[in-house]
Amino acid sequence: APLPEKWWKDFNDPNLDQLIQNVFANNLQFKAMWATLQQAEALSIQSYSGLWPQISAEVSTIRQEQFTGMGLSETQMATPSLRASYELDIFGKLTAQGKAGLQDYLATRDNFEALAISLAAEAADTYLNILTHRALIDRTKAQIKTNQTFLELVELRYNEGLTTAVDVYQLRRQVAGLKGRLATTQS
Repeated sequence: APLPEKWWKDFNDPNLDQLIQNVFANNLQFKAMWATLQQAEALSIQSYSGLWPQISAEVSTIRQEQFTGMGLSETQMATPSLRASYELDIFGKLTAQGKAGLQDYLATRDNFEALAISLAAEAADTYLNILTHRALIDRTKAQIKTNQTFLELVELRYNEGLTTAVDVYQLRRQVAGLKGRLATTQS
């Protein structure tokens, strides 16, 4: 099944929408492919032109000045011409040229759409990776806070003789490990 035209809208995230619009507006490869698509469309239209009569109009003018014994004589002449021609497509050559031009356009359009999908997918993937990374940092900070609170409780219990030093050291190691993971994740 084909992808919807703006599939990223399903995420309902205005930041993602803006990011992808910026990619389309500023990506040079996208702009070049758009120009190529417009050119292919024009060539496709032109490829069918052989099936229609060819008409040309022309006007030539001549201005002549001649000095005679009686003064200056001026002559102007305009010659209009209109030409029409039509090539019969008996063997289908012109129709084949038109169909080939259309197929070239359709292939270029498919390439353009593939590029658009690829650019949008790359932007969305990067954006979602950033969101995931931020969520991981937030979750790690929350876990550190929870473990530090739990460590304080275990240390109080240790001071009262209700738990062993092993429990205190294990929690300190867990807090230190989470702080190390947070530092690595943030860098």
